[in-house]
Amino acid sequence: MHSINTTFKKLRTERTISQADLVKNISNRSTLSSFEQKGSKISFDLLRRYLHRMNITLEEFEDLIHDEVQFEKKALSKKMLSLYYNNDFENLQTYCALCEEKYNKNKDFFYYHLYAQYIFILDTKEVISLSDSKKKDIQAHIYAYLNKIENWGKFEFSLFINLMYLFDDDYILLILKNIKKYAIAHQTITINYQLYSKFMINTFHLFAYRGCLEKIITELEFFSKVLNHDNLREKILCNYFKGIYLASTSDTTLGLQLIDSTITVFEQIGFKDYADELKYSKSIYLDRNKKP
Repeated sequence: MHSINTTFKKLRTERTISQADLVKNISNRSTLSSFEQKGSKISFDLLRRYLHRMNITLEEFEDLIHDEVQFEKKALSKKMLSLYYNNDFENLQTYCALCEEKYNKNKDFFYYHLYAQYIFILDTKEVISLSDSKKKDIQAHIYAYLNKIENWGKFEFSLFINLMYLFDDDYILLILKNIKKYAIAHQTITINYQLYSKFMINTFHLFAYRGCLEKIITELEFFSKVLNHDNLREKILCNYFKGIYLASTSDTTLGLQLIDSTITVFEQIGFKDYADELKYSKSIYLDRNKKP
């Protein structure tokens, strides 16, 4: 894996863009120089603006940072995600078997992560039927792996986020405290904040599904406040969950307005499938969080 600052400098020099030209109307030249030479931290927004001026997307930049093996892993992950969203469950099942085979061959837990994530999805969709003993075996394997890692990195957090539903509320709330320390500094570079954002949205969905959204309502308010204009999707989704909470506990009219306006926004910007998922979840979440 290549360092972020050296990869960035290489891209800039390849494009024959001077530091002065790159930072014009964006930042001080010393900020860029310190980042390139010493690897000093810069904000996510600043990195995005630098890359935009060089006509490079964040996704392309992240791909360049990683080596060939990591690139292949990312391609596999993207492929399985695409199969899921296209409801191609037959081929997804084939890829699950491939991941299990790769894991058994080289013991790289990345492949077990993908296998576990999608094999449970296939079970939920009733494409396959996992036995209770198989489910417990997979769950125990995930627990054992995470518990032996003292300091979690991006992979461990991603694993936990994607398989969060295997864990109880107290464990998730404990990880929530830790992940905020790890990635709450959204001013710092790229991936950490994206990870934190995904964690929070998945947590809101899970706690809403479990009927205990009140346990993290303060986190919802906090998360909404730290979001900026680059995170409109998450900002909109915060209104959805706030609506679920209000409609279930205190103000049904306002709550339903927030929920329906969120769904309408996603429909209007062309994310109909996502809007349909929110519609489907609406009645489930409202029913499970309703207080007597």
